[in-house]
Amino acid sequence: KEVEENWEEYDVFVLDEYAPASGKSIMAMIISNWRNSFSESAAVLTPKAILQDQYQRDFPHVPSLKGKSKYPCQNKLAKTCEEYYEAVGNYCYGGCNYKEAVTEASESPNAIFNFHSHLFGGMVHDTYKDVLIIDEAHNLISMLSDVYTLQIWKHKEKYPEAHTKDDIIMWLSEEIEQLDKDVKQARAIYKDTKNMPSTVRKALTKKVRKLSRYKMIKNGLQVPQELFNIAKVEKTYGKGKRLRECIEVKPRSLKTVPHHMWPDGEVKKLVLMSATIYDK
Repeated sequence: KEVEENWEEYDVFVLDEYAPASGKSIMAMIISNWRNSFSESAAVLTPKAILQDQYQRDFPHVPSLKGKSKYPCQNKLAKTCEEYYEAVGNYCYGGCNYKEAVTEASESPNAIFNFHSHLFGGMVHDTYKDVLIIDEAHNLISMLSDVYTLQIWKHKEKYPEAHTKDDIIMWLSEEIEQLDKDVKQARAIYKDTKNMPSTVRKALTKKVRKLSRYKMIKNGLQVPQELFNIAKVEKTYGKGKRLRECIEVKPRSLKTVPHHMWPDGEVKKLVLMSATIYDK
């Protein structure tokens, strides 16, 4: 009732009375449907796919968008839509499960996303809604920090013994140039993935992922120093939790990063749902 009475006055609402299993998902859909009646679209965000699956089971009529890796290739040209896209640089022309899910989520007045599918789906496919309802919102700060933190692992990337940020940028530029040439060459040779050997497809997929990561890291390193911390650190890596050296690019404050999760003009209202959000 308080949300309804104050809807026009505020842009952000915090619902902190909902403990786990107390009906947050039902309330989220009530708010979504209520705003639909005013010709506004709404999206529900979950921190992880497991909670998104729960929403999907409880509300099967509402479109749910996940990452490309969660959708099998419709035409059996690769295992997943992500694998096909990274090998070819495009979606299947004869129908794509991921693209169909994007279209459904984009055109529906309501949709369910996890943090990553909303962030990248919104930026690339414009799946933003008028109202953004974030479940388990106490995870929001840590999730955003993870999204905007970039790491180069020495044992994987084998970066040189760089002494300055410029050394790393120069090394990344050379790597990006070579990877870009390799990817374009492979795609020119194998225009049809039916003729692409599985070993070539796997190698190409790895190169495309590395190319994308290197570009993101280079962009992160080129922002003003006062916005990001850039340091060599040792962090645990993998299942064995071994300490590994990496170069980490981390925002000093989330106030300095772009508001891709709720861009101005696209998202009009935020609803944060959590029983423990004030403990954070």
